[in-house]
Amino acid sequence: MRNSNATLDKHYTSLFGSDPVTVNDYISEERPWYKVPHLRRLSWCIFILTLTATNNGYDGSMLNGLQALDIWQEDLGFPAGQKLGALANGTLFGNIAAIPFAPFFCDRFGRRPVIFFGSTLTIVGAVLQGLSNSYGFFLGSRIVLGFGVCLATIPSPTLISEIAYPTT
Repeated sequence: MRNSNATLDKHYTSLFGSDPVTVNDYISEERPWYKVPHLRRLSWCIFILTLTATNNGYDGSMLNGLQALDIWQEDLGFPAGQKLGALANGTLFGNIAAIPFAPFFCDRFGRRPVIFFGSTLTIVGAVLQGLSNSYGFFLGSRIVLGFGVCLATIPSPTLISEIAYPTT
């Protein structure tokens, strides 16, 4: 069997005048990652991207806390049964509505702008939710919030895998 790598290296050297460079030649850093400024910054950015998955859990716990408040119950007309279930699933309605658009937006505009836009929509939805004083307003704000959460959550894992520092 022929050694194809040796043949490739010989032809590469004869064509370009130097040995081929590997990825390991570029990432050979002797210091630990926390002592290299650009790797600390990259790790911080990746950590922030991992936090997009926490949006749903925090919102759900806030809704449970709101149900204990008498003023919230009065403003929303004492929701129970199906109405309360719709409020609890409002973010899921927004998630489902955003699923067809998220991949298209990521391909068209890039992952970072879509994550930023989704995070902005999440903040807008949270502010609207805090300002809401009726059942419809509260449900609509939860749908906006869910739409934003989905737009921020779908591209985050892909962006993490694209920007993560390669290690050997």
